[in-house]
Amino acid sequence: MANRPNPWGPNWHNENHSSAEMDEVLGQIFGPKCAFMGFMPAGKRKWVKTRPDSTMEVIKIHSNTGGHSYPSFGLSFPWIPHGISGSLRWHRTPKSSVLDLPYEHPHDWSITRRRTITTQRANEISAIICETCEPWFARMMNVHSILAEFERRRANPQFQNYPQLRTAYAFWMARSGKWFGFDDAGKRYLGSYFGEEGVVEVTRLLEKEMAGTPS
Repeated sequence: MANRPNPWGPNWHNENHSSAEMDEVLGQIFGPKCAFMGFMPAGKRKWVKTRPDSTMEVIKIHSNTGGHSYPSFGLSFPWIPHGISGSLRWHRTPKSSVLDLPYEHPHDWSITRRRTITTQRANEISAIICETCEPWFARMMNVHSILAEFERRRANPQFQNYPQLRTAYAFWMARSGKWFGFDDAGKRYLGSYFGEEGVVEVTRLLEKEMAGTPS
């Protein structure tokens, strides 16, 4: 009996899924679990549940150039802007949502593209995501718990390296009447994220939040 030809070549055990194949595998594994928790698809590798106050709970799978996928989850606040290529943008829909306050997970949640172990790894990580995200989202239901989480994150030296996290923190502080402006270093840092005009607009929006005026 002739041997069946190997469709992946002699080095099949080290072969990687293509991006399209990864989309399909991750969608098949994460999709049903997210749907069970009440999340709706919101584009490729993203699922969103919108709260009555318009805050969005987001589960998203990022990819890097090394071929790994990194699931994460967090909250997206549509009244807070973000920066793209040095300009100010908004994320007011599930599809455009971003992680303003991501969960800071302590473990390696990466999923490899290697064909022989992608499915097993994705099943393991998706189960962890489901077990972890629901109680965390349940805790992040009021201004006090959200501010406490921002304060906890701010204590980490890496906090300064995340412009959107810093921006969201400033808006929540302003909404609480506790934001008192950017220092020169903060303006320069955010200038590279929002652009000079964007920083002016962000400052105006923060002042409106301080005054209790909706953005």
